[in-house]
Amino acid sequence: MQSEDRVAPGGLVACAGRRLLSQGIGVARRREWDTAIALFSQMLSLPANDPTLRLKAYYHRGCALSGRGQHELAIADFTQVIQEVIQGCERNPDQAMGWARGGKLADIYIHRGNAYRHAGQYQHAIADLTQGVALSGGSAQSYGARGLLWLDMDKFDAAIADFTEALSVHPTFAPCHLWRGFAWLRSEHYWQAAVDLSCAIEAIPSCAEAYNHRGIAQFYLHDFAAAKADFDQAIQLDREFVEAYNNRGNLLQLMGESVAAAADYDRAVRLQRECARAELSEVYCNRAAAIALEASEEAAADYEKVSADKVSAHTQDFALDFALSNLAFYRHRGQLRLVQGQFAAAVADYTSAIILHPTAYAHYQRGLAYQALGELRLAQIDLDAAIAYAPDYRAAYCDRAKLRLKANDLSGALADIHKSLQHSEHSEHSEHSEHSEHSKHSDSANSSNGSDGSDGSDSSNWADGSNWADIYATRCLIYFCLGQRDQALQDFDRLVESILQQTAD
Repeated sequence: MQSEDRVAPGGLVACAGRRLLSQGIGVARRREWDTAIALFSQMLSLPANDPTLRLKAYYHRGCALSGRGQHELAIADFTQVIQEVIQGCERNPDQAMGWARGGKLADIYIHRGNAYRHAGQYQHAIADLTQGVALSGGSAQSYGARGLLWLDMDKFDAAIADFTEALSVHPTFAPCHLWRGFAWLRSEHYWQAAVDLSCAIEAIPSCAEAYNHRGIAQFYLHDFAAAKADFDQAIQLDREFVEAYNNRGNLLQLMGESVAAAADYDRAVRLQRECARAELSEVYCNRAAAIALEASEEAAADYEKVSADKVSAHTQDFALDFALSNLAFYRHRGQLRLVQGQFAAAVADYTSAIILHPTAYAHYQRGLAYQALGELRLAQIDLDAAIAYAPDYRAAYCDRAKLRLKANDLSGALADIHKSLQHSEHSEHSEHSEHSEHSKHSDSANSSNGSDGSDGSDSSNWADGSNWADIYATRCLIYFCLGQRDQALQDFDRLVESILQQTAD
Protein backbone atom coordinates (compact mmCIF):
# COMPACT_ATOMS: atom_id res chain seq x y z
CA MET A 1 0.00 0.00 0.00
CA GLN A 2 2.81 2.36 0.88
CA SER A 3 4.51 1.51 -2.41
CA GLU A 4 1.33 2.38 -4.35
CA ASP A 5 1.09 5.71 -2.46
CA ARG A 6 4.63 6.59 -3.48
CA VAL A 7 3.93 5.83 -7.18
CA ALA A 8 0.55 7.53 -7.37
CA PRO A 9 1.67 11.21 -7.64
CA GLY A 10 3.85 10.54 -10.69
CA GLY A 11 1.09 8.55 -12.31
CA LEU A 12 -1.40 11.34 -11.66
CA VAL A 13 0.96 13.90 -13.21
CA ALA A 14 1.42 11.73 -16.30
CA CYS A 15 -2.34 11.21 -16.55
CA ALA A 16 -2.97 14.96 -16.23
CA GLY A 17 -0.31 15.65 -18.86
CA ARG A 18 -1.83 13.23 -21.36
CA ARG A 19 -5.28 14.71 -20.73
CA LEU A 20 -4.05 18.29 -21.30
CA LEU A 21 -2.16 17.21 -24.43
CA SER A 22 -5.24 15.50 -25.86
CA GLN A 23 -7.45 18.50 -25.07
CA GLY A 24 -4.94 20.90 -26.62
CA ILE A 25 -4.69 18.89 -29.83
CA GLY A 26 -8.48 18.74 -30.11
CA VAL A 27 -8.82 22.49 -29.60
CA ALA A 28 -6.00 23.20 -32.08
CA ARG A 29 -7.82 21.17 -34.74
CA ARG A 30 -10.68 23.66 -34.36
CA ARG A 31 -8.12 26.47 -34.83
CA GLU A 32 -8.79 27.85 -31.36
CA TRP A 33 -5.15 28.80 -31.03
CA ASP A 34 -5.19 30.78 -27.78
CA THR A 35 -6.95 28.01 -25.86
CA ALA A 36 -4.64 25.38 -27.34
CA ILE A 37 -1.54 27.40 -26.42
CA ALA A 38 -2.82 27.78 -22.85
CA LEU A 39 -3.44 24.03 -22.50
CA PHE A 40 0.01 23.08 -23.84
CA SER A 41 1.63 25.70 -21.58
CA GLN A 42 -0.26 24.30 -18.58
CA MET A 43 1.01 20.84 -19.42
CA LEU A 44 4.60 22.08 -19.62
CA SER A 45 4.24 23.64 -16.17
CA LEU A 46 3.49 20.25 -14.59
CA PRO A 47 6.35 18.80 -12.50
CA ALA A 48 8.28 15.70 -13.57
CA ASN A 49 6.82 15.49 -17.05
CA ASP A 50 7.51 12.41 -19.14
CA PRO A 51 10.21 13.38 -21.71
CA THR A 52 8.13 12.21 -24.66
CA LEU A 53 5.03 14.10 -23.46
CA ARG A 54 7.20 17.18 -22.95
CA LEU A 55 8.50 17.01 -26.53
CA LYS A 56 4.95 16.63 -27.83
CA ALA A 57 3.79 19.64 -25.82
CA TYR A 58 6.53 21.88 -27.22
CA TYR A 59 5.88 20.59 -30.73
CA HIS A 60 2.12 21.10 -30.64
CA ARG A 61 2.45 24.48 -28.91
CA GLY A 62 4.86 25.51 -31.66
CA CYS A 63 2.27 24.51 -34.26
CA ALA A 64 -0.43 26.48 -32.44
CA LEU A 65 1.83 29.53 -32.14
CA SER A 66 2.49 29.34 -35.88
CA GLY A 67 -1.25 29.20 -36.50
CA ARG A 68 -1.62 32.27 -34.27
CA GLY A 69 1.03 34.10 -36.31
CA GLN A 70 3.51 34.22 -33.42
CA HIS A 71 6.34 32.81 -35.48
CA GLU A 72 9.29 33.82 -33.28
CA LEU A 73 7.74 32.01 -30.30
CA ALA A 74 6.98 29.02 -32.52
CA ILE A 75 10.63 28.91 -33.62
CA ALA A 76 11.68 28.84 -29.95
CA ASP A 77 9.40 25.85 -29.24
CA PHE A 78 10.53 23.88 -32.29
CA THR A 79 14.15 24.66 -31.41
CA GLN A 80 13.51 23.34 -27.89
CA VAL A 81 12.25 20.06 -29.35
CA ILE A 82 15.24 19.69 -31.67
CA GLN A 83 17.71 20.46 -28.87
CA GLU A 84 16.08 18.00 -26.47
CA VAL A 85 16.07 15.32 -29.15
CA ILE A 86 19.79 15.83 -29.77
CA GLN A 87 20.58 15.82 -26.05
CA GLY A 88 18.29 12.87 -25.43
CA CYS A 89 19.98 10.90 -28.18
CA GLU A 90 23.23 11.21 -26.26
CA ARG A 91 21.67 10.27 -22.90
CA ASN A 92 19.02 7.69 -23.72
CA PRO A 93 18.11 7.39 -27.41
CA ASP A 94 15.29 4.87 -26.92
CA GLN A 95 13.41 7.03 -24.41
CA ALA A 96 14.06 10.56 -25.66
CA MET A 97 14.11 9.89 -29.38
CA GLY A 98 11.34 7.32 -29.66
CA TRP A 99 8.63 9.81 -30.67
CA ALA A 100 10.71 12.39 -32.52
CA ARG A 101 13.15 10.40 -34.61
CA GLY A 102 12.66 9.48 -38.24
CA GLY A 103 9.78 11.09 -40.08
CA LYS A 104 8.59 13.08 -37.08
CA LEU A 105 11.94 14.83 -36.75
CA ALA A 106 11.63 15.79 -40.42
CA ASP A 107 8.22 17.31 -39.64
CA ILE A 108 9.76 19.39 -36.85
CA TYR A 109 12.39 20.81 -39.19
CA ILE A 110 9.70 21.51 -41.79
CA HIS A 111 7.52 23.32 -39.24
CA ARG A 112 10.45 25.38 -37.97
CA GLY A 113 11.47 26.12 -41.55
CA ASN A 114 7.94 27.34 -42.28
CA ALA A 115 8.05 29.54 -39.18
CA TYR A 116 11.39 30.98 -40.29
CA ARG A 117 9.85 31.64 -43.72
CA HIS A 118 6.91 33.53 -42.24
CA ALA A 119 9.31 35.49 -40.04
CA GLY A 120 11.33 36.48 -43.10
CA GLN A 121 14.46 34.62 -41.97
CA TYR A 122 15.00 32.96 -45.32
CA GLN A 123 18.51 31.56 -44.87
CA HIS A 124 17.48 29.72 -41.69
CA ALA A 125 14.36 28.55 -43.52
CA ILE A 126 16.42 27.16 -46.42
CA ALA A 127 18.62 25.19 -44.01
CA ASP A 128 15.67 23.71 -42.09
CA LEU A 129 13.54 22.87 -45.11
CA THR A 130 16.47 21.28 -46.93
CA GLN A 131 17.07 19.21 -43.78
CA GLY A 132 13.39 18.30 -43.85
CA VAL A 133 13.71 17.07 -47.44
CA ALA A 134 16.73 14.94 -46.49
CA LEU A 135 15.24 13.45 -43.29
CA SER A 136 11.89 12.68 -44.91
CA GLY A 137 13.48 10.98 -47.90
CA GLY A 138 11.97 13.59 -50.20
CA SER A 139 8.35 13.69 -49.07
CA ALA A 140 5.74 15.71 -50.94
CA GLN A 141 5.24 17.85 -47.82
CA SER A 142 8.94 18.71 -47.60
CA TYR A 143 9.25 19.63 -51.28
CA GLY A 144 6.01 21.62 -51.12
CA ALA A 145 7.16 23.59 -48.07
CA ARG A 146 10.52 24.42 -49.65
CA GLY A 147 8.77 25.35 -52.89
CA LEU A 148 6.70 27.92 -51.00
CA LEU A 149 9.90 29.37 -49.59
CA TRP A 150 11.39 29.75 -53.08
CA LEU A 151 8.12 31.34 -54.18
CA ASP A 152 8.36 33.90 -51.36
CA MET A 153 11.94 34.62 -52.41
CA ASP A 154 10.91 35.12 -56.08
CA LYS A 155 13.04 32.13 -57.11
CA PHE A 156 10.38 30.80 -59.43
CA ASP A 157 12.41 28.15 -61.26
CA ALA A 158 13.45 26.57 -57.96
CA ALA A 159 9.85 26.74 -56.70
CA ILE A 160 8.52 25.05 -59.83
CA ALA A 161 11.18 22.35 -59.55
CA ASP A 162 10.25 21.57 -55.93
CA PHE A 163 6.51 21.57 -56.62
CA THR A 164 7.14 19.24 -59.57
CA GLU A 165 9.11 16.88 -57.29
CA ALA A 166 6.26 16.96 -54.76
CA LEU A 167 3.74 16.03 -57.46
CA SER A 168 5.96 13.22 -58.73
CA VAL A 169 5.90 11.76 -55.20
CA HIS A 170 2.22 12.49 -54.57
CA PRO A 171 0.38 13.14 -57.89
CA THR A 172 -2.93 13.95 -56.15
CA PHE A 173 -1.39 16.59 -53.84
CA ALA A 174 -3.77 19.34 -55.06
CA PRO A 175 -2.20 22.27 -53.14
CA CYS A 176 0.99 21.77 -55.15
CA HIS A 177 -0.94 22.35 -58.38
CA LEU A 178 -2.23 25.58 -56.84
CA TRP A 179 1.23 26.68 -55.68
CA ARG A 180 2.94 25.71 -58.92
CA GLY A 181 0.22 27.62 -60.74
CA PHE A 182 1.15 30.69 -58.68
CA ALA A 183 4.82 30.18 -59.57
CA TRP A 184 4.07 29.84 -63.29
CA LEU A 185 1.89 32.94 -63.10
CA ARG A 186 4.48 35.06 -61.32
CA SER A 187 7.17 33.93 -63.77
CA GLU A 188 4.79 34.92 -66.60
CA HIS A 189 4.26 31.45 -68.05
CA TYR A 190 0.53 31.95 -68.35
CA TRP A 191 -0.46 28.83 -70.29
CA GLN A 192 1.29 26.56 -67.78
CA ALA A 193 -0.28 28.53 -64.93
CA ALA A 194 -3.77 28.01 -66.36
CA VAL A 195 -3.17 24.26 -66.69
CA ASP A 196 -2.01 23.85 -63.07
CA LEU A 197 -4.74 26.09 -61.68
CA SER A 198 -7.34 24.09 -63.61
CA CYS A 199 -6.01 20.94 -61.93
CA ALA A 200 -6.31 22.67 -58.55
CA ILE A 201 -9.89 23.72 -59.33
CA GLU A 202 -10.81 20.19 -60.39
CA ALA A 203 -9.52 18.86 -57.06
CA ILE A 204 -10.73 21.76 -54.89
CA PRO A 205 -13.76 23.33 -56.64
CA SER A 206 -14.41 25.66 -53.69
CA CYS A 207 -10.98 27.36 -53.93
CA ALA A 208 -11.64 31.02 -54.75
CA GLU A 209 -7.88 31.73 -54.96
CA ALA A 210 -7.50 29.21 -57.78
CA TYR A 211 -10.29 30.81 -59.82
CA ASN A 212 -8.94 34.32 -59.23
CA HIS A 213 -5.42 33.43 -60.30
CA ARG A 214 -6.59 31.40 -63.29
CA GLY A 215 -8.57 34.47 -64.28
CA ILE A 216 -5.32 36.45 -64.28
CA ALA A 217 -3.67 33.80 -66.46
CA GLN A 218 -6.63 33.83 -68.86
CA PHE A 219 -6.40 37.61 -69.05
CA TYR A 220 -2.79 37.46 -70.17
CA LEU A 221 -3.72 34.76 -72.67
CA HIS A 222 -6.22 37.30 -74.04
CA ASP A 223 -9.21 35.08 -73.27
CA PHE A 224 -11.20 37.85 -71.62
CA ALA A 225 -14.48 35.92 -71.47
CA ALA A 226 -12.82 33.06 -69.58
CA ALA A 227 -11.02 35.54 -67.31
CA LYS A 228 -14.28 37.27 -66.39
CA ALA A 229 -15.98 33.92 -65.75
CA ASP A 230 -13.18 32.98 -63.35
CA PHE A 231 -13.31 36.31 -61.50
CA ASP A 232 -17.11 35.93 -61.27
CA GLN A 233 -16.72 32.47 -59.76
CA ALA A 234 -14.05 33.64 -57.30
CA ILE A 235 -16.41 36.35 -56.07
CA GLN A 236 -19.31 33.88 -55.95
CA LEU A 237 -17.24 31.66 -53.65
CA ASP A 238 -15.94 34.55 -51.52
CA ARG A 239 -18.07 37.69 -51.44
CA GLU A 240 -15.31 39.58 -49.60
CA PHE A 241 -12.49 38.73 -52.02
CA VAL A 242 -11.05 42.22 -52.55
CA GLU A 243 -8.42 41.14 -55.08
CA ALA A 244 -11.02 39.45 -57.27
CA TYR A 245 -13.22 42.58 -57.30
CA ASN A 246 -10.20 44.69 -58.23
CA ASN A 247 -9.12 42.25 -60.95
CA ARG A 248 -12.60 42.04 -62.43
CA GLY A 249 -12.82 45.83 -62.32
CA ASN A 250 -9.55 46.07 -64.25
CA LEU A 251 -10.83 43.64 -66.86
CA LEU A 252 -14.19 45.40 -67.22
CA GLN A 253 -12.40 48.72 -67.59
CA LEU A 254 -10.23 47.31 -70.36
CA MET A 255 -13.35 45.96 -72.08
CA GLY A 256 -14.89 49.44 -72.01
CA GLU A 257 -17.47 48.70 -69.29
CA SER A 258 -16.43 51.63 -67.08
CA VAL A 259 -19.65 51.78 -65.04
CA ALA A 260 -19.45 48.10 -64.06
CA ALA A 261 -15.72 48.50 -63.40
CA ALA A 262 -16.35 51.44 -61.06
CA ALA A 263 -18.94 49.36 -59.18
CA ASP A 264 -16.34 46.64 -58.58
CA TYR A 265 -13.78 49.20 -57.42
CA ASP A 266 -16.38 50.72 -55.07
CA ARG A 267 -16.97 47.29 -53.57
CA ALA A 268 -13.23 46.75 -53.15
CA VAL A 269 -12.87 50.15 -51.44
CA ARG A 270 -15.71 49.37 -49.03
CA LEU A 271 -14.15 46.02 -48.13
CA GLN A 272 -10.74 47.62 -47.59
CA ARG A 273 -11.80 50.53 -45.37
CA GLU A 274 -10.19 49.01 -42.30
CA CYS A 275 -7.14 47.63 -44.11
CA ALA A 276 -3.77 49.05 -45.13
CA ARG A 277 -4.04 52.38 -46.91
CA ALA A 278 -1.51 51.26 -49.51
CA GLU A 279 -4.00 48.68 -50.73
CA LEU A 280 -6.72 51.31 -50.89
CA SER A 281 -4.45 53.59 -52.91
CA GLU A 282 -4.26 51.09 -55.76
CA VAL A 283 -8.04 50.70 -55.83
CA TYR A 284 -8.54 54.49 -55.78
CA CYS A 285 -6.22 54.73 -58.80
CA ASN A 286 -8.18 52.06 -60.62
CA ARG A 287 -11.53 53.63 -59.79
CA ALA A 288 -10.32 57.03 -60.93
CA ALA A 289 -9.30 55.58 -64.28
CA ALA A 290 -12.66 53.82 -64.64
CA ILE A 291 -14.73 56.98 -64.15
CA ALA A 292 -12.34 59.33 -65.95
CA LEU A 293 -14.38 59.52 -69.13
CA GLU A 294 -17.68 59.80 -67.25
CA ALA A 295 -16.81 62.42 -64.65
CA SER A 296 -13.33 63.90 -64.51
CA GLU A 297 -14.00 65.73 -61.23
CA GLU A 298 -14.76 62.43 -59.50
CA ALA A 299 -11.57 60.97 -60.92
CA ALA A 300 -9.57 63.92 -59.62
CA ALA A 301 -11.13 63.40 -56.18
CA ASP A 302 -9.92 59.81 -56.13
CA TYR A 303 -6.40 60.90 -57.12
CA GLU A 304 -6.48 63.40 -54.23
CA LYS A 305 -7.32 60.52 -51.89
CA VAL A 306 -4.24 58.70 -53.17
CA SER A 307 -2.11 61.76 -52.39
CA ALA A 308 -3.59 61.92 -48.89
CA ASP A 309 -2.74 58.25 -48.41
CA LYS A 310 0.84 58.98 -49.41
CA VAL A 311 1.18 61.62 -46.69
CA SER A 312 0.01 59.12 -44.07
CA ALA A 313 2.76 56.59 -44.89
CA HIS A 314 4.77 55.78 -41.76
CA THR A 315 6.04 52.20 -41.85
CA GLN A 316 8.66 50.59 -44.02
CA ASP A 317 6.20 47.96 -45.24
CA PHE A 318 3.78 50.70 -46.26
CA ALA A 319 6.53 52.52 -48.15
CA LEU A 320 7.42 49.38 -50.08
CA ASP A 321 3.78 48.71 -50.93
CA PHE A 322 3.19 52.30 -51.93
CA ALA A 323 6.02 52.22 -54.46
CA LEU A 324 3.73 49.98 -56.51
CA SER A 325 0.82 52.33 -55.96
CA ASN A 326 2.95 55.27 -57.14
CA LEU A 327 3.55 53.39 -60.36
CA ALA A 328 -0.16 52.79 -60.87
CA PHE A 329 -0.91 56.38 -59.85
CA TYR A 330 1.36 57.92 -62.49
CA ARG A 331 0.22 55.47 -65.14
CA HIS A 332 -3.49 56.04 -64.53
CA ARG A 333 -3.19 59.81 -64.18
CA GLY A 334 -1.10 59.88 -67.35
CA GLN A 335 -3.85 57.96 -69.11
CA LEU A 336 -6.47 60.42 -67.85
CA ARG A 337 -4.41 63.42 -68.94
CA LEU A 338 -3.83 61.88 -72.37
CA VAL A 339 -7.59 61.42 -72.84
CA GLN A 340 -8.22 64.99 -71.65
CA GLY A 341 -5.71 66.39 -74.13
CA GLN A 342 -3.19 67.46 -71.46
CA PHE A 343 -0.32 65.98 -73.44
CA ALA A 344 2.61 67.70 -71.71
CA ALA A 345 1.24 66.66 -68.30
CA ALA A 346 0.76 63.11 -69.61
CA VAL A 347 4.40 63.06 -70.73
CA ALA A 348 5.45 64.10 -67.21
CA ASP A 349 3.39 61.33 -65.56
CA TYR A 350 4.58 58.61 -67.93
CA THR A 351 8.16 59.80 -67.43
CA SER A 352 7.69 59.34 -63.66
CA ALA A 353 6.27 55.86 -64.27
CA ILE A 354 9.23 54.97 -66.50
CA ILE A 355 11.70 56.14 -63.84
CA LEU A 356 9.99 53.85 -61.29
CA HIS A 357 9.72 50.87 -63.65
CA PRO A 358 10.29 51.13 -67.41
CA THR A 359 7.74 49.13 -69.39
CA ALA A 360 6.68 48.74 -73.00
CA TYR A 361 3.28 50.21 -72.17
CA ALA A 362 4.61 53.36 -70.47
CA HIS A 363 7.00 54.07 -73.36
CA TYR A 364 4.21 53.46 -75.87
CA GLN A 365 1.80 55.83 -74.11
CA ARG A 366 4.46 58.53 -73.73
CA GLY A 367 5.21 58.10 -77.42
CA LEU A 368 1.54 58.82 -78.21
CA ALA A 369 1.67 61.93 -76.03
CA TYR A 370 4.84 63.15 -77.76
CA GLN A 371 3.21 62.49 -81.12
CA ALA A 372 0.21 64.61 -80.12
CA LEU A 373 2.63 67.40 -79.15
CA GLY A 374 4.29 67.19 -82.55
CA GLU A 375 7.53 65.84 -81.06
CA LEU A 376 7.87 63.11 -83.67
CA ARG A 377 11.54 62.29 -83.02
CA LEU A 378 10.89 61.78 -79.28
CA ALA A 379 7.74 59.81 -80.13
CA GLN A 380 9.73 57.42 -82.32
CA ILE A 381 12.39 56.99 -79.61
CA ASP A 382 9.65 55.87 -77.19
CA LEU A 383 8.05 53.55 -79.73
CA ASP A 384 11.48 52.05 -80.44
CA ALA A 385 11.86 51.45 -76.69
CA ALA A 386 8.39 49.89 -76.44
CA ILE A 387 9.23 47.44 -79.23
CA ALA A 388 12.62 46.68 -77.68
CA TYR A 389 10.84 45.69 -74.45
CA ALA A 390 8.05 43.84 -76.27
CA PRO A 391 9.04 42.56 -79.73
CA ASP A 392 5.46 41.42 -80.48
CA TYR A 393 3.79 44.72 -79.51
CA ARG A 394 1.33 45.10 -82.40
CA ALA A 395 0.05 48.60 -81.60
CA ALA A 396 3.59 49.97 -81.27
CA TYR A 397 4.55 48.66 -84.71
CA CYS A 398 1.42 50.17 -86.24
CA ASP A 399 2.00 53.60 -84.67
CA ARG A 400 5.69 53.58 -85.56
CA ALA A 401 4.68 52.81 -89.15
CA LYS A 402 2.54 55.97 -89.12
CA LEU A 403 5.48 58.01 -87.83
CA ARG A 404 7.76 56.62 -90.53
CA LEU A 405 5.11 57.36 -93.13
CA LYS A 406 5.06 61.00 -91.99
CA ALA A 407 8.86 61.08 -92.22
CA ASN A 408 8.65 59.60 -95.77
CA ASP A 409 10.49 56.46 -94.62
CA LEU A 410 8.19 54.31 -96.72
CA SER A 411 10.23 51.09 -96.63
CA GLY A 412 10.53 51.32 -92.84
CA ALA A 413 6.81 52.07 -92.53
CA LEU A 414 5.92 49.08 -94.70
CA ALA A 415 8.20 46.79 -92.68
CA ASP A 416 6.56 47.93 -89.43
CA ILE A 417 3.00 47.54 -90.69
CA HIS A 418 3.83 44.04 -91.89
CA LYS A 419 5.17 43.27 -88.39
CA SER A 420 1.95 44.56 -86.86
CA LEU A 421 -0.09 42.47 -89.27
CA GLN A 422 2.05 39.40 -88.62
CA HIS A 423 1.55 39.59 -84.85
CA SER A 424 -2.18 40.29 -85.27
CA GLU A 425 -2.59 37.19 -87.45
CA HIS A 426 -0.56 35.11 -85.01
CA SER A 427 -2.82 36.19 -82.15
CA GLU A 428 -5.96 35.66 -84.21
CA HIS A 429 -5.13 32.05 -85.16
CA SER A 430 -3.41 30.76 -82.01
CA GLU A 431 -5.54 30.43 -78.90
CA HIS A 432 -2.51 29.86 -76.73
CA SER A 433 -0.03 32.19 -78.42
CA GLU A 434 2.89 33.43 -76.37
CA HIS A 435 2.31 36.92 -74.96
CA SER A 436 4.81 36.65 -72.13
CA GLU A 437 7.39 38.92 -73.78
CA HIS A 438 5.25 42.04 -73.75
CA SER A 439 3.35 41.01 -70.61
CA LYS A 440 6.69 40.60 -68.86
CA HIS A 441 7.17 44.34 -69.01
CA SER A 442 3.62 45.31 -68.12
CA ASP A 443 2.85 47.50 -65.14
CA SER A 444 0.72 44.97 -63.33
CA ALA A 445 2.15 42.49 -61.01
CA ASN A 446 -0.05 41.59 -58.86
CA SER A 447 0.83 39.91 -58.14
CA SER A 448 1.26 40.17 -55.49
CA ASN A 449 -1.80 41.56 -56.35
CA GLY A 450 -1.88 39.22 -59.30
CA SER A 451 -3.13 41.41 -62.11
CA ASP A 452 -3.41 45.08 -62.63
CA GLY A 453 -5.54 44.46 -65.66
CA SER A 454 -4.66 47.64 -67.49
CA ASP A 455 -1.17 46.60 -68.48
CA GLY A 456 -2.00 47.96 -71.89
CA SER A 457 0.60 46.21 -74.03
CA ASP A 458 -2.37 45.76 -76.31
CA SER A 459 -5.10 48.26 -75.49
CA SER A 460 -8.78 47.45 -75.78
CA ASN A 461 -9.05 48.26 -79.49
CA TRP A 462 -6.44 45.55 -80.06
CA ALA A 463 -8.55 43.05 -78.14
CA ASP A 464 -11.28 43.19 -80.82
CA GLY A 465 -11.29 43.54 -84.62
CA SER A 466 -10.62 47.28 -84.92
CA ASN A 467 -6.87 46.70 -85.16
CA TRP A 468 -7.40 45.31 -88.65
CA ALA A 469 -9.02 48.56 -89.81
CA ASP A 470 -6.10 50.58 -88.47
CA ILE A 471 -3.55 48.30 -90.13
CA TYR A 472 -5.31 48.27 -93.49
CA ALA A 473 -5.80 52.05 -93.47
CA THR A 474 -2.12 52.64 -92.73
CA ARG A 475 -0.86 50.11 -95.26
CA CYS A 476 -3.25 51.48 -97.88
CA LEU A 477 -1.63 54.92 -97.51
CA ILE A 478 1.88 53.44 -97.63
CA TYR A 479 1.13 51.50 -100.81
CA PHE A 480 -0.44 54.62 -102.34
CA CYS A 481 2.68 56.68 -101.56
CA LEU A 482 4.84 53.91 -103.04
CA GLY A 483 2.76 54.05 -106.22
CA GLN A 484 1.49 50.50 -105.74
CA ARG A 485 -2.11 51.32 -106.59
CA ASP A 486 -3.42 47.73 -106.86
CA GLN A 487 -2.18 46.82 -103.39
CA ALA A 488 -3.55 50.11 -102.06
CA LEU A 489 -6.99 49.39 -103.52
CA GLN A 490 -6.96 45.85 -102.10
CA ASP A 491 -6.22 47.23 -98.64
CA PHE A 492 -8.93 49.86 -99.08
CA ASP A 493 -11.43 47.07 -99.80
CA ARG A 494 -10.19 45.20 -96.72
CA LEU A 495 -10.55 48.39 -94.67
CA VAL A 496 -14.18 48.83 -95.74
CA GLU A 497 -14.90 45.16 -95.06
CA SER A 498 -13.42 45.30 -91.56
CA ILE A 499 -15.36 48.48 -90.73
CA LEU A 500 -18.60 46.87 -91.91
CA GLN A 501 -17.78 43.77 -89.85
CA GLN A 502 -17.22 45.91 -86.75
CA THR A 503 -20.52 47.69 -87.34
CA ALA A 504 -22.31 44.35 -87.68
CA ASP A 505 -20.71 43.05 -84.47
